[in-house]
Parts: sequence; structure tokens; C-alpha cells
Amino acid sequence: LSEDLRLPQLAYHAARAGMREVAEEAYLALARGARTRHAYVDAERFYTLALEQSESGERRREACRGRGLMRYRVGRYHDALVDFAEARVAASEAGDVLEVAAILLDEATALDWMAEHVVSKAKVIEAKTISEGRATPGLHARILLGIGRSHFRFSCTEDALVALKSAASEAGALGEDEYETHVIALLLQGAKQQRAARA
Repeated sequence: LSEDLRLPQLAYHAARAGMREVAEEAYLALARGARTRHAYVDAERFYTLALEQSESGERRREACRGRGLMRYRVGRYHDALVDFAEARVAASEAGDVLEVAAILLDEATALDWMAEHVVSKAKVIEAKTISEGRATPGLHARILLGIGRSHFRFSCTEDALVALKSAASEAGALGEDEYETHVIALLLQGAKQQRAARA
């Protein structure tokens, strides 16, 4: 059997046989694959099935955060925030500060799409503060994007352009890993430049 056929069967039968860890890992693998293909509804379903097999630990944290990411991409912002909150608490308990910062940025994005710009900005600032001096290049690019986006929302044109240009440059240098950050930074930068030109 090909992997595309084997994994769903493995996950299904392992779940019904009470082999929770095997089922959880298989559903997570299916979710990762669907997410890579941008099949967000399928990925959300597989993350949910993984969570049904999970009780605690790193894989549950991954599934919670992953499902949150898929949910805000399909407009389920409130549900996404519930998932992010659980993932963030678990990351904090595990002492993973950089993961906490990354999840705060996920929350900030969902809140931004809900037009909760003040709370979104606060999440970005918190992520920046707790990761100061130890952020990975990818996390740093995302923080710059969050800062630029907040300036954009509050019509701080020059500050927005500075942060967004830096975010686009740093994310672009990281290639596929930060493709989304790169594209969003460029889009916001372009929109801000157009507004400034019309002003």
C-alpha cells in the first residue's frame, strides 16, 4: 500500500483497537500532510482525531496549536483561540519560552483578523519581550511582521513600513520556512505604500 492509503487505515484501526499512541501519531502525520497541501479543512479534522487519542504531552500540544492554525484559516477564530490557549499553557508548563512566543504570535494573528487590534498588539509585545535576545531568525521575522501589522492598523505609516520591510527581508532570506511571513509582509507593505501615495 502507498503511504496515502496506509496511514488512514493505520490511524482508523489503531484508534479502534485502543492503540492510542499509534493512532495519535498517524493522525498527526495525516494532519501535517494536509496542512502542507493547504487542505485546511482536512488538516483540522485530522488534528481533531489526533486530539481524541491524546491526553497530554508534546504531541497534544502540537495538535492543539496545529488545529488552531487551521481553524483561523477557515474563519473559526474563537475556536482557534481556545486551541492556542491550551497549547500555550502546555508550552509554558514545559518551559518552552520560544514556543510560547510563537503561539502568542498565532493568537495575535487570529485577534487581528477579528479586528481586536489592541489585544493583538499586546500579544505581539509580550512575544517580543519574552523572546528578547534568544528568538530564532524565523521567530524574529514573525515578531517584526506583528509589529509592522500593528503599526499598519493604527495608521503609523513610517513605523509600519520600517518593520514590514525588515520582516520581508528577514523572512525572504529564510526561504520556504517563512514563506507566509514574507508574503504577508510584502502585501501589507504594498498596501501601506499605496495608502501613503494617495494621502
